[in-house]
Amino acid sequence: MMPPRSKPIAALTPIERRDLFQKDIDEKGWGQFFSCSTTNGRPWIYYIKDEAIDALPTMVENMLDSLGRFTKSLPVELISDP
Repeated sequence: MMPPRSKPIAALTPIERRDLFQKDIDEKGWGQFFSCSTTNGRPWIYYIKDEAIDALPTMVENMLDSLGRFTKSLPVELISDP
């Protein structure tokens, strides 16, 4: 049984949090990033797939490049002196 979304995450039991995470994986298409082992047909431990780990450095580099381009595009008035 899925916990109601109105309940704070911190108030959920570990089993409810795993169920909620599995629901997010299914709804948001994150299956390419995570795998899990199960107990009694329910999620137990999640793993980040090797492909996702391998892609992280490139993803971070792309984010930093984007942030750099954004910063350089700011008006001079918004940029403080070093």
